[in-house]
Amino acid sequence: MAGNKVVNGYEFVTYSLNRHFQLFYSAKNSRTYPMHYHNAMEITMPMTKPYGCTGEQGFQSADAQEILFVGSGILHCVGPLKGQEGGSHYTLLADTDWLNQFQAFPLLREKTSSIFIVRTHMEHYAAIKEAMLSICQLYNSQDPYKDMVIAADFLQLITLIAREMEKAAAAETVPAAAAKSHFRQEILFSSHYIREHCAQDLTLESMGQMLGISKYYYHRKFKEICHLSFHEHLTRCRMDLACQYLKTESHSVEEIAHLCGYKSVSSFIHMFRQCFQVTPSQYRKASGCFPEPAGSEIDPADSPG
Repeated sequence: MAGNKVVNGYEFVTYSLNRHFQLFYSAKNSRTYPMHYHNAMEITMPMTKPYGCTGEQGFQSADAQEILFVGSGILHCVGPLKGQEGGSHYTLLADTDWLNQFQAFPLLREKTSSIFIVRTHMEHYAAIKEAMLSICQLYNSQDPYKDMVIAADFLQLITLIAREMEKAAAAETVPAAAAKSHFRQEILFSSHYIREHCAQDLTLESMGQMLGISKYYYHRKFKEICHLSFHEHLTRCRMDLACQYLKTESHSVEEIAHLCGYKSVSSFIHMFRQCFQVTPSQYRKASGCFPEPAGSEIDPADSPG
């Protein structure tokens, strides 16, 4: 966006007004920005056609003149809706570091850590829209006080958005809140499913689809509830299975690698050694179980020279 650099999904924003704000205007929406995140808060106002945003909890769209808000550090993808290209929009990226001077900032950051649409029927919509338009009009003006006025407009804008987000959270229905608490059971079920099917080609995408959520939301909730990542849990399960095979079966290391879901024997040996500081053959020998068939394990670290 506006020449910003994206590295591994993180967008480095170059602020052009007093190092706090960057305003971007698109006269004809056609581009979709892939999944990324940044430290900045992002506020977009589509002017003539709807504008969409996909985040961890799914897809949302803002109609023309509504306000799309993306909190700091939130993974998201934005762009025009299919068949609705050609509209225009303003996007304001606001640095959050300078807000640390305010005592209320930790609370505001907590309340705004998600994606939110300010709808036209909401109490503070008119004031939020007015502040956004004021920023857009002043941004390229010659007003010598514009940086101060824009900062004041932004503080009002973000405070009112936070209030609307608080109201929306408070109005959440009991069934919806209950559904959220039950989601813990779904994550724990998926953890058990991974252990039972770890030899299969499991991915974040497939697990998210199984629970009807995005892979990003599944990844975050899994780590939150299980205290380790999906890939860490999958590796543990595969290593446990490998140890079981090495102790109780006479399969070669190559066979065990494939039985544990690894397509590459060298990748399996590398991961096993990383977890246990010994190779599979050394583990089997130390366990005093089945001897490894000669030449069945190829480990570069064990090769002479």
